[in-house]
Amino acid sequence: MSKRVSSCFVAAIAAICLAPLCYADGVAFKSPDGKFKAEFPAEPKASEQKTPVGAMKMYLAQQGTTTFLITQMPVSGTANAKPEDLEKILDSTRDALVNSTKAKVISDEKMQLDKKYPGRELVTEMGQAGVRMRLRIYLVDGTLYQVIVGGMGADSVKTKEANTFMDSFKLTK
Repeated sequence: MSKRVSSCFVAAIAAICLAPLCYADGVAFKSPDGKFKAEFPAEPKASEQKTPVGAMKMYLAQQGTTTFLITQMPVSGTANAKPEDLEKILDSTRDALVNSTKAKVISDEKMQLDKKYPGRELVTEMGQAGVRMRLRIYLVDGTLYQVIVGGMGADSVKTKEANTFMDSFKLTK
């Protein structure tokens, strides 16, 4: 599982580092499948990437040098898993991210979505350039969601826009 999740994180990191878009205005966004909503700084660009575990859907917007990204992908065998097993999967997901990107973990906190679904909030730093990434990872009924803000320097993931984006992610179904 770790290698499969690792390839998904590499795709998400590439989207953050290579995004060519530039937006100025905010927009409320609802996923095409109706499962979540969030407030992006602009209309996100949707894409899909095949992974060993299924299609990963990505919704991405850029504001200046900061990238806002939500990914959604199936994780088999988790829909009815015990809470302790879900925590192990989240730990494995975190470890795969850190190992695949050679990132330094700045912070790692357990959290919940809707007081029900397990999650993590991580802040990481990658490379000499100081690419900072703040992400929330949630497991919801067999789906892994990643809500990510990435940019240059520590302040890029602490802005008002970053906080609004991170806090706006809500399940709708």
